[in-house]
Amino acid sequence: MPDAETPPPRPRPFVEADYPALAALQRRVFPEAPLSEAALRYEDARLQEPYRRGRWVMGQQGALVGWGGFYQHPSWYHPDRYALELGVAPEAQRQGIGGALYGAIIGALQAHGARAGEVLELRTSVRGRYPQQLAFFTRRGFAERQRSWLLTLELARFTPAPWEPLLAELGQQGYAFASVEELERDETQLYALYTFYQELVADVPRTQPFTPWSFEQFLAHRRSAPNLLPEGSFVALYRGTFAAVSELKRGATPEQLQTGLTAVRRAYRGQKLALACKVMALRYARACGAAVVTTRNAASNAAMLKVNRALGFTVEDADIELARTLDPGRADGSGEA
Repeated sequence: MPDAETPPPRPRPFVEADYPALAALQRRVFPEAPLSEAALRYEDARLQEPYRRGRWVMGQQGALVGWGGFYQHPSWYHPDRYALELGVAPEAQRQGIGGALYGAIIGALQAHGARAGEVLELRTSVRGRYPQQLAFFTRRGFAERQRSWLLTLELARFTPAPWEPLLAELGQQGYAFASVEELERDETQLYALYTFYQELVADVPRTQPFTPWSFEQFLAHRRSAPNLLPEGSFVALYRGTFAAVSELKRGATPEQLQTGLTAVRRAYRGQKLALACKVMALRYARACGAAVVTTRNAASNAAMLKVNRALGFTVEDADIELARTLDPGRADGSGEA
C-alpha cells in the first residue's frame, strides 16, 4: 500500500507505446474476455472523425496498473452518446486509481460539452462476478439498462453428429450453407452481404438505436478486422437469398474462439436456421483445434438462449450494461474517490 500521505500518481494520456502493456493489463483484469494488442489497435484506428475518443493510464513502479477512457462506436453513433472503459489491476484496487481515471474521463467529457440544450449519455458494462465494479459505477449515478449472459462451450463436449439430420432436412427444403469467406470472394455478392448484415444487426436487442454503416465502412471492416474468421462463419441461403448467419471470431489465444453475430432474417425464422448455422461454425471450431467457444446472449432473447443451451453452452457470468446522463454545464463530484 502507498503511504497515506502520498497521493497516487495522476492519470496521463495514453500513448502509442502503451499498447503492449495495456493489452497485458486487460488480460489480467478481464481474463475471461481478453483482447489482443492487434484487436486493440484496430478498434482504436476505426475511431476517426466524427467519432470522439480519449484514454488515460496510470502506473506504479514503471508498470501500468489502470486505464480508463471514452469512445463513440460506429454502430450506435450519436454526438452526445459515449461508452466508458475502466480497469484497475487487482493488486492496485482500492487506492483511488479508478476514481482518478474516472475523474479524468468526466473532466474531458465536460470540456467537450454537448449540443445546445442537450446532456451527454454515458454507458459502460461490468461483469456480474465483480460486484465491486457495479458498486463503483452505481455510486457515480449509473443504473442498469440491460443484462446479457456470457456463455461458454467446452468443445470436447460438443459433437455435430446429433445435428446432422437437421442439416439434411434443411437441405431437402432448399437451404444451402456457405462460409462467409466463400461469399466475400464473389464481388457480386458483397453489396447483398452488406445489406444482409445491416438488417440483422439492426434487429439485435439493444438499448440504443443502431446507426447504419456505409458500404465503405463495411468493406473496410471486413477486410482489416484482425478477429474476424470468415472461413469459420456460415450463412444459410434459400434459393440464393441470405437467410441466417452465425459468425465465429478469434479470441486472444488460438484455443479460444467466440461467437459473433448469430441472427435470422424475420421472414425465415422458426426453422432452426440459427441452430444450423451455429452447428456449422462449432463444427469448424472443433476441426481447427479450438478448445473453447464463448458467446453473449441478451437476457431478453429467450429463443437464442434456448439454442445455446441445446448446443451445450453454459452460463458463466452476466454482462451488465449501465448508463447515466451527464450535464456538462453542472459540476460532477463523483470522480474523485
